[in-house]
Amino acid sequence: MYEESMQARIIGIDHAKRLLTLRGPAGNEATVVAGPEVRNFDQIRIGDTVTVVYRAVLAVRARGSSVPLPGILVSGQMAVAAAGQLPAGIWSNQATRTVQVLATDAAAHTVTYRDVNGEVYTFAVQDPNNWPLVPQLTPGTLVDVTNFQTIAAAITRA
Repeated sequence: MYEESMQARIIGIDHAKRLLTLRGPAGNEATVVAGPEVRNFDQIRIGDTVTVVYRAVLAVRARGSSVPLPGILVSGQMAVAAAGQLPAGIWSNQATRTVQVLATDAAAHTVTYRDVNGEVYTFAVQDPNNWPLVPQLTPGTLVDVTNFQTIAAAITRA
């Protein structure tokens, strides 16, 4: 699992264009658009804090079938703050595709595969409990790979 979080202080607001100017902890600044899905935009004030958390998980499942999944199967969902609350929301997405194992390196715990677009990638198996599975993935094995991503964002006031 990969997770990263970030906080920034709101230093400017353009209500007409729904723009927020943010300053990060290192002093860097950025202006972002708060789309129409950002409910309760008018409640945001200069000095509020925006917290964003990104989390990603990759799940791999080897299967016996020689027929790949058709393309990439994608699903997602979103939830936002109720009317009257400070803006907050969460978005999650998952995409599953079949890849073909090209090579493995048991010592380095890596798997090299070709995705549905023909591109070749190598990834390291992070969980030591799964290291013994790497040599079992012989070249030509079809593997379903699901990438789960979640982004949560919230406005807080001190």
